[in-house]
Amino acid sequence: MLSRKELIDISKEILAEYEGQITIRQLYYRFVAKQLISNNEREYKRLKAALVVARVKTQEIPFDAFEDKTRDFTGDNDRWFMNSEILFDYAKSVYESAEETFKNTSEDYNLPKWYGQPNYVEVWCEKDALENVFLPVCEEQEITFGTARGCASISWLYEAAERFRKLTKSENFNKIIVLAYTDNDPTGWQIFTSFENYLYDVFHLENVEVRRMALTKEQIEELNIPTDYAKSSDSRSKKWITIHGAKAVAELDAIEPRTLAMMVENHILELWDNKAAEKRESLIKEGREEIQQMIDEYGED
Repeated sequence: MLSRKELIDISKEILAEYEGQITIRQLYYRFVAKQLISNNEREYKRLKAALVVARVKTQEIPFDAFEDKTRDFTGDNDRWFMNSEILFDYAKSVYESAEETFKNTSEDYNLPKWYGQPNYVEVWCEKDALENVFLPVCEEQEITFGTARGCASISWLYEAAERFRKLTKSENFNKIIVLAYTDNDPTGWQIFTSFENYLYDVFHLENVEVRRMALTKEQIEELNIPTDYAKSSDSRSKKWITIHGAKAVAELDAIEPRTLAMMVENHILELWDNKAAEKRESLIKEGREEIQQMIDEYGED
């Protein structure tokens, strides 16, 4: 059986063979193909554990060495990195390059919905099965949405951390707030804790706040959500039971979908600043007036 050090050293050798990212699963099968480890779940977990050490503790392998194709974020963050002048100049360059478009674009000029807001907000959910509830709300509110698909991978969290670093440099807001939604069970609480641990302690982000929005004891009681016993097979159950009680397990899925969607929307809108929104509208108006003036001058030529 390969030692942890051997697993890490061979992983580094295999990664050096590829120009781009590969998945951890692909790396695992390189080991199997080379007959270095057996093809079973136990060996796969040993390799993953070694890679956590190599990336988080010893930092022998970069965080971005692997890609995670099973988890993703939805949302357009690019315009968050621009100020209004850059956005306006970009809009003008597009308009001036197309005559047919140029004549009808004053009303098209816009700024991101959350432009100028004091907080940048994202919504993260434990379960991809609830994407049909969360995603429409996030799309309507122009909020980035991410599904952890259970315990989030380091690659997924690193992607988020790098995005947050870039956003922080843009200085368009005061704080990054992650609204987190997990089941009320040992795994759900572990997932939420991992969000905090990685963003704060591993990636050292200071301008980020992770808020547990659901599922809470108060919500379970208020919505009369059915509860069950924690699984004794879960290694995290013992500690969790001492805090929450044996029969306190409840799932996000138990919330009526429309109620859950409304809950998420309200959580988002609680962070909305009306004064910032009014300033954004003024900038949009000024931009449209300037573009209209350009159109009028263009028509005179």
